[in-house]
Amino acid sequence: MRSTRFNPYPNSALLLIAVSVILMIIATYFGRGDISSAMLVLAAVTSFITGVIIFTFHEGEGVSREFASLLPSGGMISLARSMADLGVGGNARFFPAGDGAPATVMQVNPVGDALPSSLDWDKSFLFEGEAGAMVTVPSGVPLLMMLMNDHGLKIPDDEDLLFHMIEDLFEGLLGITEKVGIERSGDALLVTLYGYSLISGCKCVSAESPRCCALAPCPVCSLVACMVTLSLNVPCTIVSAVPDLRKRRLSVVISPLLSSEDDDDDDQNKSE
Repeated sequence: MRSTRFNPYPNSALLLIAVSVILMIIATYFGRGDISSAMLVLAAVTSFITGVIIFTFHEGEGVSREFASLLPSGGMISLARSMADLGVGGNARFFPAGDGAPATVMQVNPVGDALPSSLDWDKSFLFEGEAGAMVTVPSGVPLLMMLMNDHGLKIPDDEDLLFHMIEDLFEGLLGITEKVGIERSGDALLVTLYGYSLISGCKCVSAESPRCCALAPCPVCSLVACMVTLSLNVPCTIVSAVPDLRKRRLSVVISPLLSSEDDDDDDQNKSE
């Protein structure tokens, strides 16, 4: 394992500044006023400026991407296991929530295929006859709120603008993927992260169960789903999240939830 106790960049800067001070003391002490003294002063100034530049433009190494990718893994696995023990087997569904909700987007995992007719965001468990659901704050919401509050992120309602925003966000600001590919397949969106630097977390979660990603999505998949939900202003669900560990690629399928009225209309149109 690489040791981070000795970082050569700030130490080199300190050494250059110390050398510049020593050279200035020597030049001042002897004070010969010849070309040798001038060279010592010039070397001292150069060393000092170089040291300051290294200090100014050096950025810390930060947290390893591999380490960071594992941070949410334990929470995802624990939540997915708890859902399985409680009989909550439905994929995560994301709903736009009002001002009184704990978050702008809320995550709902149904027990079966049906959801309760009314959703109470202040409760963690909802029951209505045979329908039941578990309500949680999506894991991507803290990151979404930070981007909105600190970086002025505004979710557009235009699809093309949303696609460009996701690409710029993940390739640029977050810098966790080399390229983002977004394709529409019917009503669903296929978001592919190429060269995904947090793939180690996917490997850890997939080893527990591939279902974990759909039941309790990680902050990255959850962030994408929240952005799509807010842009479309309709409930959406993560149909699947499939990592390719060898190619370091993550493919996420997000689909809007069609209301029963829309389904009835479609069936009526087909019968006609």
